[in-house]
Amino acid sequence: MSDRPLTLKHFFCADPDAPIADSCDMASVREAVESAGNGLPPLSRKTMMKNVAGALDQFFQIGLDDILESAWDRVAAVRDIKAASRAEPDRLIPFPMMDHKVSSAHKPHIDLMVGPQILNRLTFRTAVSLKLSGVHLMIGGGRLHHITSGRCGGEATFSFAGVTLIERNTPPLELPGRVAFKAPVTAR
Repeated sequence: MSDRPLTLKHFFCADPDAPIADSCDMASVREAVESAGNGLPPLSRKTMMKNVAGALDQFFQIGLDDILESAWDRVAAVRDIKAASRAEPDRLIPFPMMDHKVSSAHKPHIDLMVGPQILNRLTFRTAVSLKLSGVHLMIGGGRLHHITSGRCGGEATFSFAGVTLIERNTPPLELPGRVAFKAPVTAR
């Protein structure tokens, strides 16, 4: 496994190194950009569309670990173990999770602007549903440390103005031997 963290882009794209716009049907987005830029020179509208395509990649930089951690932090037993683990920061406590589903929805947007004037706001929708089984968390030092095993699959959609731009379904895949969570940033 690569040292790069898994992000929504890995889930949505077959090639996470390619621009996300290459995986989308961009017709509805292009139409909204053209409409907002009506009256602007063609080169300005083309530049605006290029900037929108580049901004889309930023939407997909949300880490899958962030989504999982946010969901698991709502589980009382996980919160209790995290709290108890602060007393022994060097000890990792295993915590097996039941088979479950984690859902995450986001509404990112891009403001199309000329100078300080907003011409239009493009609002997108991202929905991800992950099915997890056999997951074992390792908790230590008051935080989720890593996952040691399990399977993960799910479905995801990315849409704009009611039009699905990307829809993906993945079969359950074995998680690599260990998926680490980001260590918290400490103040100096």
